[in-house]
Amino acid sequence: MADEQVDNWAERALADLDRWADGHEGGIDTYGIRLLLELVRQEPELSEPQELDPPRLRRLMLETFVETVVAEAEDLPSIMASAGALVDFLAGTGRIPAGRAAELHAELKALEPELAEILTELDEAEQESVQELVQGMMLADGIDLDDEAAVQRWLTDFESLSEAERFARAGAYLQASEEMRVPPVVLAPPAELAAAARRCAAAAPGDGDDEAVLASWLQSFDRAVTGGFAGGDEAAAQVRAELTGVLLHLYEQDEPAAPRELAQALTEHLRQVAAAPAPEEVAAALDRELQELQRWGAVETTAEGGVALTPLGVWGVRELLLAEGFIAPVVGELADRPAAALVEGLAWHGPEELALEVERWLSARPPESAAAELVEVMRFGSPSARGIAAAVLGGLDASAAPVVREALEDPATRPYARLWLHERGDAAAEPAREDLVWMLTDTVAAMLETADPAEAVAEAVDTLPPGAGLRELIDGMAGIGHPQAAEVLDALAAHLADPVLAEAARAEAARAGAR
Repeated sequence: MADEQVDNWAERALADLDRWADGHEGGIDTYGIRLLLELVRQEPELSEPQELDPPRLRRLMLETFVETVVAEAEDLPSIMASAGALVDFLAGTGRIPAGRAAELHAELKALEPELAEILTELDEAEQESVQELVQGMMLADGIDLDDEAAVQRWLTDFESLSEAERFARAGAYLQASEEMRVPPVVLAPPAELAAAARRCAAAAPGDGDDEAVLASWLQSFDRAVTGGFAGGDEAAAQVRAELTGVLLHLYEQDEPAAPRELAQALTEHLRQVAAAPAPEEVAAALDRELQELQRWGAVETTAEGGVALTPLGVWGVRELLLAEGFIAPVVGELADRPAAALVEGLAWHGPEELALEVERWLSARPPESAAAELVEVMRFGSPSARGIAAAVLGGLDASAAPVVREALEDPATRPYARLWLHERGDAAAEPAREDLVWMLTDTVAAMLETADPAEAVAEAVDTLPPGAGLRELIDGMAGIGHPQAAEVLDALAAHLADPVLAEAARAEAARAGAR
């Protein structure tokens, strides 16, 4: 019952803290010490105060604290003072010997630069996120970011709102942004796009430079796809009104669309919003529109008869989406961003775009630097972030081995580091059973972040390699110290189809709850 032991000694320490603090001249701020003692409860390896050695203190400060507490770089002096006071308290009340206290003070001094660096990086990431949020809100309100006066007026108005009103507006914007986001695309070089525009049969973009040609083509293309239908054909008018939706559908698809399926989907949509024409009329009108889009150089028909956007069409549709306030990322935009931003951004990528984005990100930095950034995300990120970062790490060769080897020291990264090293020829690093248990727990926990528990369990089980031994993996899950083990076991118990495995998960969940 390791967790009960932790609770017992931590609770007793909390009860003694005020008496110890009162005995010091000038008093001691006990808030920070209380916070650190509460964090001790999250450390399954600290069942007794004597077990707080330098490595565990390092983990407490650089991992548990950073993951749990919202702190800024300017808070570092008070954080270190609280940590030092915690050590003094444990020593002063006889919970650790004086020699151990000296070791812990030395470790605090040694880890302080690392904690300072972590807090600074978190500050910078937070500031960057806030800046992106504010700029996005300005754009959504129609503010030209190059108009300094308009930007300042907006900021003044926004800052005059109450905190609750600012949070409400930011929340509404973020919710709308999720609905106005499209997957990343690969853009062709401007010269190639301009050459395609010059060949366009439906437009005469002129003889200017590439930028002028594309601007002219886009203006004409915009009028062609968003303008109303002048004739009296009701089916044609309704299809023209939905043409931007058809283009958005093609933009978001990884594969060419079959014209028949496009027509069926459009007919069904029209039935929901209006009195739809007959399916054959919709299909005929859509076919005429697709032919016209081909004249614009925006759509092409594949050898198999599917319909897809051309590179010029992808660029043109993206420009129209941006004008409507959509978030429309481009592959390659993450190349100079930190690993945390890469991992977050990859959630929106299709398979081909993801591979290209990762390739560009890895090629933009030395392998050792890339590995260090990714390991940092794996150490402090969520299970889903850890999985994505581990997959990106898989794109590095053996030159990154020294950095990956350092990840063997951390329980959260050790399984992935062992797998990475083993796949590159290190026979001694073959993942042990507890590593496989951790990675399965991570996999299910990651899926539970966004998926229904039943779907998460089914998908995770399907991804297990043949002969993985799910029963053996379940039996070890409660004892590995994974913070989401209990949640994962509950999901496995509720949704595994095999009743024997489900019962094993229930029994292991009970053990996890008792720890």
